[in-house]
Amino acid sequence: MELDAPSSRLSEREILKALAGLLLALFSAVSSTLIVTNAVPSIVTALGGSQAQYTWLVATSLLTMTVSIPLWGRLADQFDKRKVVQAALALFAAGSVAAGTSPTIEMLIGMRAVQGVAMGGLLATAQAIVAGIVPPRQGGRYGGYIATVMALGTLCGPLIGGAIVDTAWLGWRWCFFVVVPFAVVSLVILNRYLRVPWIRSEARVDYLGALLTTVTAMTPAVWVTFAGRAFPWVSWQSAACLAGTFVAGVLLYLAERRHPDPVVPLSLLRRRTTALAIAGSAAVGMVMFSSIVFISQYFQLARGYSPTEAGLLCMPMMVSTTLASLGSGHLITRFGRWKGFLVGGSAALAGGLAMLAVLGSGPPLWYVVASTVLVGLGIGVVMQNYVLAVQNGAPADRVGAASASVSFFRSLGGVMGMSVLGAIVTHAVSSAQGYGPAVRDAYAGATGTVFAVSAGLATISLLAALAIKAVPLRA
Repeated sequence: MELDAPSSRLSEREILKALAGLLLALFSAVSSTLIVTNAVPSIVTALGGSQAQYTWLVATSLLTMTVSIPLWGRLADQFDKRKVVQAALALFAAGSVAAGTSPTIEMLIGMRAVQGVAMGGLLATAQAIVAGIVPPRQGGRYGGYIATVMALGTLCGPLIGGAIVDTAWLGWRWCFFVVVPFAVVSLVILNRYLRVPWIRSEARVDYLGALLTTVTAMTPAVWVTFAGRAFPWVSWQSAACLAGTFVAGVLLYLAERRHPDPVVPLSLLRRRTTALAIAGSAAVGMVMFSSIVFISQYFQLARGYSPTEAGLLCMPMMVSTTLASLGSGHLITRFGRWKGFLVGGSAALAGGLAMLAVLGSGPPLWYVVASTVLVGLGIGVVMQNYVLAVQNGAPADRVGAASASVSFFRSLGGVMGMSVLGAIVTHAVSSAQGYGPAVRDAYAGATGTVFAVSAGLATISLLAALAIKAVPLRA
C-alpha cells in the first residue's frame, strides 16, 4: 500500500474551489447524457439514419458508461484520483468534439460510446474525491451539492438540447460542442486546486468480467435490433445470437467466481434483499431511460411539437422525479421506514406507464403530461431507495460493492430496455414513409405499445418491493 497525501486537509475555501471544478464536470456529464433526447429526431434526419440508429444513439453511451464505471473505480483506487478524473475529462472533451464533427451516423454512435466511457469515469470518481477532501461530518452537506447539480443536469439537458436544435444559427452539432468549454474550464480548475490524499489499493481490475458483461448485454440487444429486418426471427443468425449470449453468460459466471474483485459480485447476489433490489432496480432502469427518450419522440413525431416544446413538455416529469426523490428521502430519514415507499413508488410507476399505453388513441395533452408526472413520481421514489434497502442489509465491509451492484444493474437494465423497446418502435414504423398523418399515427401507436410493455416491466419492480423484507434502518 502506497500513500501520497498532502500534509494537511484543504481549507473550506480550497474545498469549494476544487468542488466547483468537480461539479462543473458532473453537470457536463449528466446533461450530455440527456441533451440529445430532444435533438435525436433532427440528428437522425440530418445524417440519414434509421429508427434503429435512433435508439443506439442513446443506448450506446449508456452501455459504455455502465460497463466502464467499475473499471474507473478500480483505477481511482490504484492511481492518483486527480489524474484519473482529468483523464476522464480530457476523453470526454475529445469525444464531444469528435461527436459534433461526425459526418455519418455510424461515426456519431461510435463517438457517443467514447463519451459514455468518459462519463463513467466522471461519475465513478466524483464521490471518491469528495470523500477524500471533505471531513466526514461535512460529507452530507457537500453530497447535497452533488445531488443538486446532478438533478439540474437531468432537468436542463433535454431543454438545452431542444433549444439548440431550434436555433437556426446553431444546429444539432452544438449539442455536443456546448459541453466542451465546461469540461475545459473544469479541467483547469481541478488541475489548479484539487489535491486528494492517495492510498494505493491492492484491488485488481476485472477486465475480463467487464468484457464478458459487455458481450452478454450487447448480443441480445443487437439481436432484437436487427431480427425481423436484416434476418428472420427464426434463423441461424438468431440462433447464433442466443447461443452467443448463453456462452458469454456462462463464461461471465465462471470468471466472476474466481476474481477477487469482480465487476458482478456473485456472493452478494445470494442475499435475498440484494437479489430482489437488483431485480427491481433493473426493471426500473429498463423503463426509466426509455420513458424519457420515447415520450420526447412522441411529442415531436406524433404530435408535431418542436424540440424546445418537447423539452418543456417533458419538464413536469423531470421535476416530479426530483421532488419525489428529495421528499421520499427526507421522510424515510425522519421515520426510518422505506418498504412502503418502494411499494407505492413502484405502483405509481406501473400505473403511469399503463395510462400512457393509450397514446395511439390520441388522448388530450393534459392527460399525457399528467401520466408522465405519475411516472416521474414513481421513478423518483424507487430509484435511490433500492440502493438504500441494500445498504441497510449488507455487511459493513460490503456496503460499497452492494450499492454499486444495484446501480450497475439499473444502468444495464436501461441498456436492455432501450434496445428492446426501441426495436418495438422500429418494427412498428418500418412500413410508414414520409411525414404525413399515417407516420404520426404509426409513431403514436408504437409509443403506446412501448409504454404498455413498460408497464409490465414495472410490475417486476412492484413484485420485488412486495417481496423484500422490511428491516428498520440502522442508526
